[in-house]
Amino acid sequence: MAQPAELEARIRALEDIESIKQLKYRYFRNLDSLNWDGVIDCFAEDAMIDYEPGIKMEGKEDIRKNIRDKLLEHIGVHQGHHPEIKMTSDTTATGKWELFVYHYLPIAKKGFRLGGFYDDEYIREKEEWKISRTRMTLIFLEMWDREPLKRM
Repeated sequence: MAQPAELEARIRALEDIESIKQLKYRYFRNLDSLNWDGVIDCFAEDAMIDYEPGIKMEGKEDIRKNIRDKLLEHIGVHQGHHPEIKMTSDTTATGKWELFVYHYLPIAKKGFRLGGFYDDEYIREKEEWKISRTRMTLIFLEMWDREPLKRM
């Protein structure tokens, strides 16, 4: 039978995993609502972003200066599926997510879908989980011309 300390540690790990899932969901929601401050808040101070094809940012200040321009104004839906979260210590974890995205880029009058995987590292900063490293690898990318999207 599990001892109270062991049960407490297991509960803490489950709570941490749920917090990390909520962090990633918040990241996707803020991307889709173009809430750049919300996106930036998901990252640790020394965070690193590596998105295929060729979008890289290092440090929260670099992310703050560049994320809006590098990701462009878009209408989109990010879906993260099948999270595999592994606690590596009391303050660190890794995660893998399957990704599906639909975007419409008004400036280019283009629509696109992509699928891929996120490989993340997380760190607890001031009792809050943050993304410390994220790498998105593409499986496929489809792009096409389209007229402006009409919002419902």
